[in-house]
Amino acid sequence: MISLGPLLGIEGDYQYSLVLLLPLDLEEKPLKLCLSFGGGKHELDVQACDTLRANRLYRCTIPIEKAPQPYEVTYRLIRDGRSLANTAGQSEWTFVVPGTDTLPKIGFASCNGSSSHFPSEMNNADYIMWDRLWDNHETDGLDYSFHGLLLCGDQIYADPIWERISYFKDHDLLGWRSTKKMSSHTVDPRDKADLIEEIENFYEDLYIASWSKAPVSRVLASIPSAMMWDDHDIIDGWGSYPKALQNCELFAAIFEVAKRYFELLQVRTRDNAALISNTHYSQHISFRNYEILILDNRSFRRQDQIMSDEQYEDLRRINDSALFGSCPVALEGQRVVLFAIPVPIAHLNYRRRVEEWLKWLVKGDFRKSLDDDALDHWDHHIHADEQRQLIDLIFNFGDTHSPKYVHVLSGDVHSAGAGRIKRTSGSERYVNQAVSSAIVHKPAGKIFQWFVDIVSTRKSRVKGYEVGLAEFGNEGKAPKTIYDRNVGFLYKAAAKGLKYYLILERGKTAYEWKQPPQFAPDDAQ
Repeated sequence: MISLGPLLGIEGDYQYSLVLLLPLDLEEKPLKLCLSFGGGKHELDVQACDTLRANRLYRCTIPIEKAPQPYEVTYRLIRDGRSLANTAGQSEWTFVVPGTDTLPKIGFASCNGSSSHFPSEMNNADYIMWDRLWDNHETDGLDYSFHGLLLCGDQIYADPIWERISYFKDHDLLGWRSTKKMSSHTVDPRDKADLIEEIENFYEDLYIASWSKAPVSRVLASIPSAMMWDDHDIIDGWGSYPKALQNCELFAAIFEVAKRYFELLQVRTRDNAALISNTHYSQHISFRNYEILILDNRSFRRQDQIMSDEQYEDLRRINDSALFGSCPVALEGQRVVLFAIPVPIAHLNYRRRVEEWLKWLVKGDFRKSLDDDALDHWDHHIHADEQRQLIDLIFNFGDTHSPKYVHVLSGDVHSAGAGRIKRTSGSERYVNQAVSSAIVHKPAGKIFQWFVDIVSTRKSRVKGYEVGLAEFGNEGKAPKTIYDRNVGFLYKAAAKGLKYYLILERGKTAYEWKQPPQFAPDDAQ
């Protein structure tokens, strides 16, 4: 029995990989990946590459052949002459490879969990959007199947960690709810090994419980994905806490374990060919007409910094390289630079005076003031200079490589919508943003929605740019902030331009964003 997986990933054009977990108490025997496509069968070795608390991690890279038309690849995992099944009873999976000149259909989603419940406490109705994603994947032939899936943060929710680890309960340590006590706590060396074991067991169980639900496991095995962490993949608010709490011994121990499990299961190990550095997890994927940049906003995050100087230098190095080298000639006119950034750049902007009022109202307690949520946003006044730096860099990619579009995909905010950034100096240039959140987490209540709308603005002031929300939906029928569980995707239908679409839990049809502007509208044909 497969404990978790298989987890299918994409690392570049015709570069795929998968990982899975098998129980440690299962005798080690050769494991084979059997592929069927193009009328032939292929067999690959799947190698054990790491050992966790209760499971062994296996990994395999999958070479894929070019073909003019989209085609299906069916695969099974064979051990001791038998097909292995996962916990949902699935033992055979199929994914779709886009044809050489096919514009890939790319899905995006975020926030796969609950802030208040462990996955085992949730029911099938909580995962309905994974079913909706699958239904969309299976509709209308291979050209309309999902060819890739970007999961932009909070693939797990580690929020229950304080209640589920006995050490924290025994010492009355409740994370942000006991800031001073957490900051000053010292772990007795005699307890350290047991504490680390508990934390490792927690994250291992959390990943298995989160991704073994039948609707989730089917998608993760059948649509190649690329993932990036956000705060809940570590703990709620990671990187936005005061220095004493952020750097305390307990937080450091949690981070190291969360980082390891993220690297092994979401990144599919350091062997991932898309990684651009050995010190962080930002990724670069060339995929037909797309150059995809997936930004790590958590590895070096602190209250006054979202990404490190090294991370920006790595992105500038990519911008200085020759992009779109693998883009087919037939798709040259559809080139897209696509950024996946967990937290939106253009979003509701919390007003500074309200943050200060909230702190006063609750006597300065950091977490209760909701300030970690405000600090998570690029448009928080503390991040103003860095927000401008990132926007400058995104537009530099457009200036350097002249794509048709520059798009940003984001999650995090438990609502969906669209945004736009217009450069106001020099030639008119546009970057478009789509937000899809959340695929599982329930939307905020009506009172909270009203409160957020009251205390926030829909535009941010960034020197040289207009940054704000845009309408999502035909003829203005969709609200600018959509509080409904959702999944998004990018797709170019016949005789139409490349558009954003949004599948809603309560909507009968997908919202379609009216044609977003090209990066350089004056160059449009």
